[in-house]
Amino acid sequence: MSKQRKRPRSILRLKVKGPHIKSGRIPIPELLVICEQAQAAVNRQAEVLRGRPGLRPGPTATLVKTECTLELFSVGRGSAVMSFAGPESRPQPQADLGLDIEKLGEAAVREVVTSLRAARKARTPVAMDVGVRRSLQEMGKLLDNGVSEIVWIAPAIRGKRSRISAMFDNSARARIDQAVANASSEPIEIDGRLEMADFKLGDLKCIVHTAAGPRVTCAFSTVIEDDVYKALRHIARITGTATINPKTRRPEQIAISSVKVLDPFLGPAEGFFSNLNLEQLTRGQGVDPTFDLRTLKNAWPEEEDVETFLAAADQSRR
Repeated sequence: MSKQRKRPRSILRLKVKGPHIKSGRIPIPELLVICEQAQAAVNRQAEVLRGRPGLRPGPTATLVKTECTLELFSVGRGSAVMSFAGPESRPQPQADLGLDIEKLGEAAVREVVTSLRAARKARTPVAMDVGVRRSLQEMGKLLDNGVSEIVWIAPAIRGKRSRISAMFDNSARARIDQAVANASSEPIEIDGRLEMADFKLGDLKCIVHTAAGPRVTCAFSTVIEDDVYKALRHIARITGTATINPKTRRPEQIAISSVKVLDPFLGPAEGFFSNLNLEQLTRGQGVDPTFDLRTLKNAWPEEEDVETFLAAADQSRR
């Protein structure tokens, strides 16, 4: 008789209720949104725990992906109670986190639940990592379409801590949206390298990496779509309106109104050997290619002084 496989240990449960949710059943469209945004929130919180911005661009760090990937292993009854475990295979415990939790994924889950719990109870807009906040805002779109509440539950960790839970409903979503509304908008003009554009219809986005280091998510309209495409992987000047974080005073997002390539020589490596004419070369360096021959007037010696001039030039090369 084969040995019965041990049930995975849950690190996150999501209890979903609403008119579209039946006991032990959940429609795939709602399931996909909930799973995608829950995973994004946990990954972004894990990046913060590792000392990195929650909206760090590029692929998710290998360590975060290894430690924090959630695996759905059951959908319980009562409503739709989804239980998630951490990955079966992972590297050594993250002893350098300085937290009383052994795994990075478990730590990130508890931090997300704690932030969501604070959002529901706070009398003022809650301070929440911008990356986690945006994931919850995306998940919150379901609250108008077949879902009334999603309860996040972080189980007790091996007896070291009691479980914590937080309800995500319209009340919590209003608190999170209020924090966004309190952020100010200011005109901005910055220079940086354009990276990672997404030309998805209705959701045009890109990222600008400034010289100071921070990367900022940008949105743009179809009017300047071609300009953004041409500026990709180039140093460009971005003009638009920035959403400013009220605490850090740093731009969280920029709505681009115009983009101008500044230096074509800092673009893709494959363009290095492209054939550029004199006008393109000079304009790329900020030099006016127009040349007036009158500027050479009196620059060449008189005829009788040519021999003396050539002799002096020859002497200077020795």
